[in-house]
Amino acid sequence: MKNLLFSEHRLGSIRLKNRIVMPPMTRSRAGAGNVPTPLMAAYYGQRAGAGLQITEGTQISQQGQGYAWTPGIYSEAQVAGWKQVTAAVHAAGGVIFAQLWHVGRLSHHSLQPNGGPPVSSSALLARGVRVFIDPENGGAEAANGEQVQHDMPRALETAEIPLVVEDFARAAANALKAGFDGVELHGANGYLINQFLDSGANNRTDAYGGSLENRLRFLEEVTQAVIAVAGADRVGVRISPLTTLNGTVDAHPEETYLAVASMLDRLGVGYLHVAEADWDDAPPMPDAFRESLRQCFSRTIICSGHYNSAKAAHALQAGWADMIGFGRPFIANPDLPARLEAGVQLAEPDPATFFGGGAGGYTDYPVYSAASAGKRKPKTALVVGAAGVIGQNLVQHLLTLPDWNVTGVARRPMPGCGNVRYIQADLLDATDTRQKLEICSEVTHVFYAAYQDRPGWAELVAPNMTMLQNVVTAIQEIAPGLRHISLMQGYKVYGAHLGAFPTPARETDAAPMPPEFNYAQQQWLAGQQEGRAWNWSAIRPSVVGGSALHNPMNLALLIAVYASMLKELGLPLRFPGKPGAYQALFEMTDARLLAKGTVWAAERENAGNQAYNISNGDLFRWSRLWPRIADWFSMQAGNPLHMSLEVMMADKKQLWSAMQKKYGLVKHDYDSLFSWAFGDFVFSWDYDFLADGSKARRAGFHEYVDTEQMFFEPFEGFRSDKIIP
Repeated sequence: MKNLLFSEHRLGSIRLKNRIVMPPMTRSRAGAGNVPTPLMAAYYGQRAGAGLQITEGTQISQQGQGYAWTPGIYSEAQVAGWKQVTAAVHAAGGVIFAQLWHVGRLSHHSLQPNGGPPVSSSALLARGVRVFIDPENGGAEAANGEQVQHDMPRALETAEIPLVVEDFARAAANALKAGFDGVELHGANGYLINQFLDSGANNRTDAYGGSLENRLRFLEEVTQAVIAVAGADRVGVRISPLTTLNGTVDAHPEETYLAVASMLDRLGVGYLHVAEADWDDAPPMPDAFRESLRQCFSRTIICSGHYNSAKAAHALQAGWADMIGFGRPFIANPDLPARLEAGVQLAEPDPATFFGGGAGGYTDYPVYSAASAGKRKPKTALVVGAAGVIGQNLVQHLLTLPDWNVTGVARRPMPGCGNVRYIQADLLDATDTRQKLEICSEVTHVFYAAYQDRPGWAELVAPNMTMLQNVVTAIQEIAPGLRHISLMQGYKVYGAHLGAFPTPARETDAAPMPPEFNYAQQQWLAGQQEGRAWNWSAIRPSVVGGSALHNPMNLALLIAVYASMLKELGLPLRFPGKPGAYQALFEMTDARLLAKGTVWAAERENAGNQAYNISNGDLFRWSRLWPRIADWFSMQAGNPLHMSLEVMMADKKQLWSAMQKKYGLVKHDYDSLFSWAFGDFVFSWDYDFLADGSKARRAGFHEYVDTEQMFFEPFEGFRSDKIIP
């Protein structure tokens, strides 16, 4: 079957050479006065092989700016700068639209006219949402900036709204003057238009708030004004339905965004650009909603998110989308369409160069050379333990990579999802494991993250050894192309569960006194590997933070529910662990970071048969973090009070049920959401809990995560998903 991705498409009167879109990506390379530079012209010109390019967000006014070094389109100098960009793209045979952007509340007084507050639909703060500023005015080339909480906005006066609409229209006229082929309105990701659309960000009582019709009014007026300038078929609108980016939440997102699609269809815009959730553990967009969008909007639909070539082909074939946006793959692969069509390995971008800087990591990525690259070898992952927080994040991360097929194995049934095949198997049963894995002959990489809990340390060894042995024994026989087995471990391998251990723990440290299942698994796996073509890696995270529900070791959800119930009872948020634990040095591992590190180790040359500590890269003490968590929940942080959560929270099921009813929360079984005993375990560690992560960093894994944000982002998700009030 022909891959529609590489076929031509008509966008109104514009003929596009393929259905590949380079979607907007902020790169923060604008010069003084937020003027586009010749370097930006080179960057976009290199990527003109896309059927359609859409520029990074381009502010329509100074008031619309929320981040340092982003380009504008409201001054003559900026228009002149953009002319260099459009000329470079057109010279290379490309088509390019400008994305018109007003960030609304997501700004800082240092970026605003006269140092004033940012504006929004309403005077509401998105707690924990940061913007990027350049306090030293060093410029993009220096790349020295700072992330800060956005300022409290003021609500736009009703009489001011037409002035903002005029700014959009003026920006559209400037875009055409600069040579752009059309414009896209940024109505997604929690920015100004989105702040009017979503009920949780709009508490206005005038004609622009309250009812759904009123909340759509601002987008409708902006769209009409821009159509009057550019023509309907040269206007697109980007939306982000079913997501809660940058603090915008809607009470009825499907109803809202189907209404948006219908309204835009009535206005006749050229395309609807659907930005799907693209973080590593994001839930997939339901097929039913995709089909409803298709019914509401009759012209071109662009879908952007976690797409690889196979997933893109499926979306096009199903009719959900007419074009597909590939974001980050375009950064390191300027000739991405050619690489996708040739089926060759894609280059990986350097995250350290995403925002700000010069040519490095921007225009210096090489193009594909058929002579040197050759055909890529297909890779198929078998993620064992796919239902857990680690397994779920591994699956989601692998789906973002262009050359992986993914199969997940879990004890409980898992719904099929796009490019993922799920297998339900009892890994304690060798026969069942062998039979269920018979269909996995194409597997090249096993990511083993399965775990069976038991009441005592010694009792953990037998079931966890048995499961690993059953999987490896079967897959060795079934998959002749097996290349790598990744074994997920933890700091128990250093004896962290037994008491104070030498810190920072290093991969070369001696194993603790047996029995200890992590080390036993590694020894067995190393013995199995001898004389075979495949190799292994052992990944050692700290306590893993993520947002998977019904996982006993979900510390973020445990804290969120604990805090919510104490708040309901009118009590302060007390740290429930040992006094020494409150002051000990601690580190954690974000599940998304862990997924990246795990795949990195599996693919890295000369990394075989080694262990790697993977952590966020920062340290904290609960005594510093706990008051910040209390502040997030608008609570007072009480003095620490050592207690057993397993005992104290055992009788709170009725309270939780009452809160679910009172606040309209989604009903989840109280006893299976997480384990209070796990909280007792973590909060009992009255000794430093950290390992040396320098081995992975020396070898080339440079990702890191802010642990504070690792908690706050799931908290936002739990609240928007109505798991907590």
